[in-house]
Amino acid sequence: MKNISIVKFGSQLHNNYDKYSDRDLLVVTDSLIDLKELYDKYTSEGWSVSAYTYSKLKYLSKIGSLFIDHLNICSVTLTDSNGMFEAILKAHKTKKLYENDILGAIEYFKILATIPDTTLGYAWFCDCFYVGLRNYLVFKNASCGNLEFSFLNLIENLLMSGEIRNNEYDILKELRALKFNYRADILDKLPTKQFIKQLVAIGKGLVLFNKVEFIQPNLFSEYISGHLLITKFNGYQRLRLVEGLYCSANRNMPIIKNIVSNPQFYASRLLNDSYMLELIDRIQSQDDKELVQLLLTASNV
Repeated sequence: MKNISIVKFGSQLHNNYDKYSDRDLLVVTDSLIDLKELYDKYTSEGWSVSAYTYSKLKYLSKIGSLFIDHLNICSVTLTDSNGMFEAILKAHKTKKLYENDILGAIEYFKILATIPDTTLGYAWFCDCFYVGLRNYLVFKNASCGNLEFSFLNLIENLLMSGEIRNNEYDILKELRALKFNYRADILDKLPTKQFIKQLVAIGKGLVLFNKVEFIQPNLFSEYISGHLLITKFNGYQRLRLVEGLYCSANRNMPIIKNIVSNPQFYASRLLNDSYMLELIDRIQSQDDKELVQLLLTASNV
């Protein structure tokens, strides 16, 4: 019998769960092939799936990943073959120092130095900003001994500490809704340029980035092509820039957003420069069929 663990976690278990919250589901198996099948199955049912092999989850526990702390604090186990998932949780030791994690979280914002001046480009910026801000705040709170993973609670902490004002708190609450709309393909409720300017001001106030500029789609394409390979971006940053390149032309492709939500199946291929150039070429030539095929071949299963 195959070993499988299935776990509900995250905001769906909080009292502030609402229509903008993700339905987070963790799926753990022994093999990547089984993992991909289960990932596809539960994603098609509307779950936001985090998929890991047991060996990968053990590695995350070994390095003190806050994701394991998150699971320890807020999860409900639905299925757990031989108690393998629970054993990983019990063996986990919470990390104490997060300086490097915080620096890495700030480094992520380098992909947001330019914003494609299109509606979908604004939506892409919102989603990237949301992911980066939440990640940064999780590490920042953990460094103070506060393990908090709810975005609403994290921004409320910012407000209570005086790092943002009431109107900025409202903007970040709206950001959460706009992120949801973008991922759910509700394309008639996307952000305005003025809203993006407000987010940029918040980011600067939190010292997450300095100069951010809006640029036209053709210039954004040139910028990505010129910087993607010479800048030391990690696989996830590269993937998000490819997504931004697609959005800069006001074109929407759900498969890219699906990959972004669980990039580990694709991460190793995304570090290959030749592969990245192929992706850029497919996007610029607007060959969506070939782009989909190329994205699917990136999977390492």
